[in-house]
Amino acid sequence: VNSKHQKFFLFSILSIFGVLILGIIGFVFYQTVLSSSSDLQLVQTVDSLGTNIADLITSILSKMNISIIGSVLSFIIFISVYFWFEYQKKAGSQLLA
Repeated sequence: VNSKHQKFFLFSILSIFGVLILGIIGFVFYQTVLSSSSDLQLVQTVDSLGTNIADLITSILSKMNISIIGSVLSFIIFISVYFWFEYQKKAGSQLLA
């Protein structure tokens, strides 16, 4: 597999995720603006939405959850490094053959 194809594939996948995330954020913002009938209600809706998001992030990043998230991310990194080393060994042996 060519390195150029790998970069193109990675860029394509990241672009799709980026477009999906921007679309979801845009839709939520549009629905928030559409559902409010006045400026005061819009400010209150955005304020409550921001408070809810902040509370969600705070609860996710509590001491217990942050250690679990860190452990999972470390495990994913270890597995990624293992597969990367295996790929490098395989690519190196193919170059020598």
